[in-house]
Amino acid sequence: MPRTPRPIRSVHFSIDLDVTRAVVTVAGTLNTAAALATGESIGLASPGRTTCVTVDLSDVRDLSPRAVHMLESEIATFRKGGLDVRVRARAGSVAHGVLRVESTLLDRQAG
Repeated sequence: MPRTPRPIRSVHFSIDLDVTRAVVTVAGTLNTAAALATGESIGLASPGRTTCVTVDLSDVRDLSPRAVHMLESEIATFRKGGLDVRVRARAGSVAHGVLRVESTLLDRQAG
């Protein structure tokens, strides 16, 4: 029987992993430590890389630009390895605003 991952807690952030739904929920500050821990949690959410993993940033209150870049790199690595990773954030949340800006900038660079 696989070991159930424990939530990761820090003074600045928390990460909860729901293995049955393959959802990684991040709350608090997305700093570099949180970005690395989120990447580890994505790998634990779908060890066989057969299930789509959702990263929920709805409860993130603050994001460092370096951490956003690190998380993007982590997700890109998983995607190159064949794992479908989706990122979501509740409309109106800090992370949602950042994701919209990132998406707009990437669209402009591609076009």
